[in-house]
Amino acid sequence: PDLSQNELKHLAFIKMNLSSSEIARLLDVKMESLRVMRSRLKKKLGLSEDIDLRDFTTNFELFKEEV
Repeated sequence: PDLSQNELKHLAFIKMNLSSSEIARLLDVKMESLRVMRSRLKKKLGLSEDIDLRDFTTNFELFKEEV
């Protein structure tokens, strides 16, 4: 999917295991806005609302090594 720079940063911060409050501060948004961003991001990624983005980013590999 075509993700914005903020969406990519958001996913990177989640993968870095930052807390929601840390991510909100770094993205300069309120906690409620962060929840909305996550909901929209899940929709854009085709994920159901019950999927945890932390689990998703943990299992997601941007680059796969070729063996």
